[in-house]
Amino acid sequence: MPDQPFTQVSYARRDEAGWITLDRPAQRNALTPVVIAELHRALDLAGQDPAVRALVITGAGPAFCAGADLGYFQSLLDADDGCERFVAGLLRPLGDFLARRRASPAPVIAAVNGACAAGGLELVLCCDLIVAAAGATFTDAPSGVGEPRVLLAAVGPRMTAAACAVADGLIAHPLTSRRVAQEQLRPRIAGAARPGFELSCPVLVITGRSEAELDEARTAVRRQIAFYASTPAYRSVLELYQAGDLADRLRAMSRAGEWDAMTDLIPDDLLREFSVEAPAGSLAGTLHERFDGVLDRIMIYAPYPVPGGLWAEAGLGAA
Repeated sequence: MPDQPFTQVSYARRDEAGWITLDRPAQRNALTPVVIAELHRALDLAGQDPAVRALVITGAGPAFCAGADLGYFQSLLDADDGCERFVAGLLRPLGDFLARRRASPAPVIAAVNGACAAGGLELVLCCDLIVAAAGATFTDAPSGVGEPRVLLAAVGPRMTAAACAVADGLIAHPLTSRRVAQEQLRPRIAGAARPGFELSCPVLVITGRSEAELDEARTAVRRQIAFYASTPAYRSVLELYQAGDLADRLRAMSRAGEWDAMTDLIPDDLLREFSVEAPAGSLAGTLHERFDGVLDRIMIYAPYPVPGGLWAEAGLGAA
């Protein structure tokens, strides 16, 4: 019920954002069945309010979330059905909340104010954006496979330098061609990165089973390139192709909301440079031909509906 009081979570709307706060600071906001139930209620309230355009999840006190409440877990240890009750009372409802969160149309920001562990990390990883305080920490139970590699998304020389200094790799922006990787990214990394440093990139792809599907994919990718190219941070990318004036024009049109007209301004040569087009059966090979030697890992980026089973046909696994 909307007027039922919260006891372990708080919810409030601030301007156009719904703020969900884990509110057990003395227990470092550890998860209980009550916390999970109230997270669901907060999500209900946000979904019923048309003024809410984004959600923020944070924690009260010095911690974000310490994971599951060990006191609750210990209370079930001696029961014959303790594990089943723990799964039914906490793990399954938590999984349902994460699934609901992922299906929500509103973007969700994790405002990590302090220590984040175990189940708290799961909450964070289901969010669209993570903003962490300087003193925030992240940890999970030992996996037996060593520390995870940390890759930093970066645009521009300063962020690239930061990635080289502290990360295990860099995730480039999708507006990255082979030439951009060779002439801008690789020189910035050379000599500055740590051993084993990895350069990854989400690559825009155009694929489909029919010419109609390919046309739809081309239009969607052209629109995405126009959107990215309108951002001032990527003007230097367009300058490699003597298209700095195009970047300025796209920026002005974006301010006027002329998105369809912007799409029409992306010429075929730039479409070919910043995307890879191939039928599903030859897509993997075409990606290798384009980026072998300049990228260490490729992530597929298709900003359009992909027909079922297409990635499996492409040899890229089921999606």
